[in-house]
Amino acid sequence: MLCEKPIADNSVDAKAMAEAAEEAMKKGIVSMCAYQYRRVPAVVLAKKFIDEGSIGDILNVRATYLQSWSADPSSPLSWRFQKGVAGAGALGDIATHVIDISQYLAGDIKEVVSSVQTYIKERPVQEGGVDLLGTVKIDENAQKEPVDVDDEASFLVKFKNGAVGSIEATRNAWGKKQLYYS
Repeated sequence: MLCEKPIADNSVDAKAMAEAAEEAMKKGIVSMCAYQYRRVPAVVLAKKFIDEGSIGDILNVRATYLQSWSADPSSPLSWRFQKGVAGAGALGDIATHVIDISQYLAGDIKEVVSSVQTYIKERPVQEGGVDLLGTVKIDENAQKEPVDVDDEASFLVKFKNGAVGSIEATRNAWGKKQLYYS
């Protein structure tokens, strides 16, 4: 069974799902979460080097996932900005990927200090679709509705092996359209 991330909105539901997956495994049903970035060739190679011990101990991790698609406050309100539909913002959408890769490469996280921010608190409601070039047409006087998910999630972490790190994920980083793990 393939589960989209995040697997749950809280630890109680996550524990119940883990227990159900363990029971399913007894019947030969494999369960996993869709963390596809583990298969990126650079990540596969890094994991190989780490497992072989050829690059030494991991002492520090810096992981970022930066997107720019929602940095413009005039970008229209969409399902990704509504908790009732999306479930979460950058934390549940993209931060989960860099947390997964960080733990995949450096081991389990033991301690964490975190922060989430919503920078753009409301967005215009789109009326009228797109033009011939695919550009969203937003009326300057368009009604605005609240955004109730986070734009950014950042963490300072300590891993069980003693390594430390910083993790950041945002959909509001001007510049690159999408910049993965660094």
